[in-house]
Amino acid sequence: MGYMTPILFLNDGYSSIKENPEEVTNNVCKAMDDFNGKEQFYGVGNHCNPMSALRPEHADVPRLMLAHQNSLVELGFASELGKRLDLIELRKRNLKIAKQLIKQEERAIKEMQEKAEEKKQA
Repeated sequence: MGYMTPILFLNDGYSSIKENPEEVTNNVCKAMDDFNGKEQFYGVGNHCNPMSALRPEHADVPRLMLAHQNSLVELGFASELGKRLDLIELRKRNLKIAKQLIKQEERAIKEMQEKAEEKKQA
Protein backbone atom coordinates (compact mmCIF):
# COMPACT_ATOMS: atom_id res chain seq x y z
CA MET A 1 0.00 0.00 0.00
CA GLY A 2 0.97 3.62 -0.44
CA TYR A 3 0.46 6.84 1.45
CA MET A 4 -2.60 9.03 2.01
CA THR A 5 -2.77 12.81 2.44
CA PRO A 6 -5.91 14.30 4.04
CA ILE A 7 -6.79 17.61 2.37
CA LEU A 8 -9.44 20.15 3.42
CA PHE A 9 -10.95 22.76 1.09
CA LEU A 10 -12.75 25.76 2.55
CA ASN A 11 -15.85 26.74 0.59
CA ASP A 12 -15.05 30.39 1.38
CA GLY A 13 -12.33 30.11 -1.26
CA TYR A 14 -14.52 28.46 -3.90
CA SER A 15 -14.12 31.17 -6.53
CA SER A 16 -10.33 31.30 -6.10
CA ILE A 17 -10.13 27.52 -6.30
CA LYS A 18 -12.34 27.40 -9.40
CA GLU A 19 -10.38 30.18 -11.15
CA ASN A 20 -6.93 28.69 -10.38
CA PRO A 21 -7.04 24.93 -11.01
CA GLU A 22 -3.34 24.69 -11.84
CA GLU A 23 -2.39 26.36 -8.55
CA VAL A 24 -4.71 23.97 -6.67
CA THR A 25 -3.07 21.00 -8.39
CA ASN A 26 0.39 22.31 -7.50
CA ASN A 27 -0.69 22.74 -3.87
CA VAL A 28 -2.04 19.19 -3.75
CA CYS A 29 1.30 17.91 -5.05
CA LYS A 30 3.17 20.00 -2.44
CA ALA A 31 0.95 18.55 0.29
CA MET A 32 1.58 15.01 -0.91
CA ASP A 33 5.35 15.65 -0.79
CA ASP A 34 5.37 17.35 2.63
CA PHE A 35 6.28 14.96 5.45
CA ASN A 36 7.07 17.59 8.10
CA GLY A 37 4.25 16.57 10.46
CA LYS A 38 2.22 19.78 10.64
CA GLU A 39 -1.01 20.98 9.09
CA GLN A 40 -0.01 23.12 6.12
CA PHE A 41 -2.10 25.96 4.70
CA TYR A 42 -2.03 26.81 1.00
CA GLY A 43 -3.04 30.02 -0.69
CA VAL A 44 -4.89 29.97 -4.00
CA GLY A 45 -5.37 33.05 -6.15
CA ASN A 46 -6.16 35.99 -3.89
CA HIS A 47 -7.41 33.79 -1.01
CA CYS A 48 -4.80 33.23 1.71
CA ASN A 49 -5.76 29.72 2.87
CA PRO A 50 -8.66 28.00 1.07
CA MET A 51 -6.97 24.64 1.42
CA SER A 52 -4.97 22.83 4.06
CA ALA A 53 -3.47 19.38 4.41
CA LEU A 54 -2.09 17.06 7.04
CA ARG A 55 1.15 15.22 6.49
CA PRO A 56 1.07 12.10 4.35
CA GLU A 57 1.02 8.86 6.29
CA HIS A 58 1.21 5.22 5.26
CA ALA A 59 -2.20 3.79 4.35
CA ASP A 60 -1.86 1.05 7.00
CA VAL A 61 -1.67 3.62 9.83
CA PRO A 62 -5.14 4.37 11.28
CA ARG A 63 -5.86 8.07 11.63
CA LEU A 64 -8.74 10.02 13.11
CA MET A 65 -9.32 13.57 11.91
CA LEU A 66 -11.69 16.29 12.99
CA ALA A 67 -12.69 18.97 10.48
CA HIS A 68 -13.81 21.87 12.63
CA GLN A 69 -13.53 25.66 12.74
CA ASN A 70 -11.86 25.97 9.32
CA SER A 71 -9.17 23.50 10.26
CA LEU A 72 -8.30 19.84 9.92
CA VAL A 73 -6.99 18.37 13.18
CA GLU A 74 -5.54 14.92 13.64
CA LEU A 75 -6.41 13.19 16.91
CA GLY A 76 -4.37 10.49 18.57
CA PHE A 77 -0.80 9.43 19.11
CA ALA A 78 0.51 10.71 15.77
CA SER A 79 -0.94 14.20 16.18
CA GLU A 80 1.33 17.23 15.99
CA LEU A 81 -0.71 18.59 18.91
CA GLY A 82 0.77 15.86 21.08
CA LYS A 83 4.10 17.66 21.12
CA ARG A 84 2.75 20.99 22.31
CA LEU A 85 2.07 21.26 26.05
CA ASP A 86 0.35 24.63 25.55
CA LEU A 87 -2.45 22.93 23.57
CA ILE A 88 -3.81 20.59 26.24
CA GLU A 89 -7.16 22.42 26.49
CA LEU A 90 -7.54 22.39 22.70
CA ARG A 91 -6.88 18.66 22.65
CA LYS A 92 -9.48 18.12 25.39
CA ARG A 93 -12.06 20.15 23.46
CA ASN A 94 -11.32 18.27 20.22
CA LEU A 95 -11.61 14.94 22.03
CA LYS A 96 -14.98 15.94 23.50
CA ILE A 97 -16.28 16.83 20.03
CA ALA A 98 -14.93 13.57 18.58
CA LYS A 99 -16.64 11.55 21.33
CA GLN A 100 -19.95 13.30 20.58
CA LEU A 101 -19.59 12.42 16.89
CA ILE A 102 -18.77 8.80 17.71
CA LYS A 103 -21.85 8.57 19.96
CA GLN A 104 -23.97 9.95 17.09
CA GLU A 105 -22.55 7.29 14.78
CA GLU A 106 -23.24 4.55 17.33
CA ARG A 107 -26.88 5.71 17.59
CA ALA A 108 -27.23 5.78 13.80
CA ILE A 109 -25.82 2.25 13.48
CA LYS A 110 -28.15 0.98 16.23
CA GLU A 111 -31.17 2.52 14.45
CA MET A 112 -30.11 0.94 11.15
CA GLN A 113 -29.70 -2.46 12.81
CA GLU A 114 -33.13 -2.18 14.43
CA LYS A 115 -34.75 -1.27 11.11
CA ALA A 116 -32.97 -4.13 9.37
CA GLU A 117 -34.17 -6.55 12.06
CA GLU A 118 -37.76 -5.23 11.77
CA LYS A 119 -37.63 -5.65 8.00
CA LYS A 120 -36.29 -9.18 8.38
CA GLN A 121 -39.11 -10.12 10.78
CA ALA A 122 -41.84 -8.63 8.57
